[in-house]
Amino acid sequence: MDRRMKTKATLLLLTILLMAVACRDPVSDLLGKLEDDVKVANGLYLEVLDISPSENALNVNPGENIRIEFDRAISDTTLSQVVSVIDEDGVPFGESSDSKSLQYTFDKTTNILTITAVPYFDGLTTYQVQIQPGIKGTDGSTLRDKQSWSFNTNDAPRGYADILEDYTKDGIVDVDIYSEGATFYSISNNLEALQSSDSWVQITESPQRVSDFSVNQVNGITSVYVKFRDKLVNESATANVSNIESADTIFDNLPPTLSISSTTLYFNSAHESSGTGPKAIVYASDNGSGVSSYSWAQTSGSGSISFGSPTSSSTTVIPDTDAIDYMIEVTVSDSLGNSAMVSRPVMRDTIAPSTPSITLEADDGIIEDGVRITSDNSPEFSLFPGSGGVSEFQYSVNNGSWKAYVLGKSEPSLEYGVSAIQFRGADAAGNWSGATDSLDYLIYPYSNKVDVLFFPSAGSTFSGDLAWTHAPDKYYAIYYGLSPSSLTNVPGPVSNKADVYMRRLPSVNIDDLSLELGKKYYWAVYLYDSALDPTGTRYFASYFYSPKSRF
Repeated sequence: MDRRMKTKATLLLLTILLMAVACRDPVSDLLGKLEDDVKVANGLYLEVLDISPSENALNVNPGENIRIEFDRAISDTTLSQVVSVIDEDGVPFGESSDSKSLQYTFDKTTNILTITAVPYFDGLTTYQVQIQPGIKGTDGSTLRDKQSWSFNTNDAPRGYADILEDYTKDGIVDVDIYSEGATFYSISNNLEALQSSDSWVQITESPQRVSDFSVNQVNGITSVYVKFRDKLVNESATANVSNIESADTIFDNLPPTLSISSTTLYFNSAHESSGTGPKAIVYASDNGSGVSSYSWAQTSGSGSISFGSPTSSSTTVIPDTDAIDYMIEVTVSDSLGNSAMVSRPVMRDTIAPSTPSITLEADDGIIEDGVRITSDNSPEFSLFPGSGGVSEFQYSVNNGSWKAYVLGKSEPSLEYGVSAIQFRGADAAGNWSGATDSLDYLIYPYSNKVDVLFFPSAGSTFSGDLAWTHAPDKYYAIYYGLSPSSLTNVPGPVSNKADVYMRRLPSVNIDDLSLELGKKYYWAVYLYDSALDPTGTRYFASYFYSPKSRF
């Protein structure tokens, strides 16, 4: 029978057995045994393959770990509830002491569970290891029966070291030595040196303080090593010596690493009017004991500076008089007192620069009555700062929000129709100049801009009909007037749908439009998608001149 058939037969038999047990048949005991035999035969139980210390082992070192090898991976989420170590009085190890505990580590590559007594097991004590059936493999398997075994510890010398300082700046620490069954200890900051050392110090108490011990002065984790021995020698005339234990601290004599938010801090007119100041921010990092304090201070200047938060990583800075020689400094310290400093100049400047002057880079239009008439809706300007120095410019269209202006990068985009544009400049301190006088534009479209072309062309004399081209299937209305901002609708309703690209307004002459002779007129076309909803787009046409005499 191949494996697949064997598995199917096994599952079928298990199903029958479970149904029989559920019915509490009189032969349930027999069926339970059959179920157990099936699980054993098919390896469905979790099994323990090896243990250390072995059962009834004697003279076990109290510092030795317990090792349990299983035949498969186990679930390690509740190990402390299903695996315990009980002393001869039935008390679980560590239950009656805050300083003693068990640590569980399972290696999934070897299926070995390691149990470590912290700091070590008691000497001359009988311990029993108990594994409850509730322990589970990751495949859901359980133990067939509860398992337990015992071992006895000896009184071999044992102990550990505890460094009182988590961090040290000078490399000097105090070490407490804890021991049991030991008469002497040996300590070193070098593992190899301690392994070969035969220098011992007598233990008079536990813990025993070793004051002002020198650790290796290398930034980062550094260790202290200790070993123990008993007073008597054994039959081989050698002393019983413990394993070497270690304790760690961190050596740190490096200051925090600092960077600050700006090269120069400016106090400007906006700060003055709001009663605040510029914010200085220091960014600090420390890989050792950690940043613990900040301290801002003025180091020079003809006036005085007040700090909003002098012991924080960021603070407002308010100088009381105009000066260029203010200097501030921030000192950042870590928990050990290692410190670093960084300084920055502060300048109080509340005087705005003068209004900049403007030069057009290119202009294909003309100016009439102060309005620049052109088809270029992205004009370029050169801005020249006045006195006071300007480091940046902004523009505003039709009294809208101010936006950055950089020639060749961020020019204003004007909409078709009448627009007014203004500029202003700011100095390094952030003081803004007054706005320039507005530049008034009439932007009219041409065929490359939108899908509308007008006749007569810009600047020509009106000699007949008004005409335009546009995409078909649009409704339209005509407006005209002497001012681009005040146009009058040509009498009549919104026209029928135009089904051709070229469209004329026929029978329109000077009398029909009441044009004055020898005047400059502006006109526009509204295009609609629906005659019932005349809210379409208005396109400014090119301007034209009425003739000087009737025709």
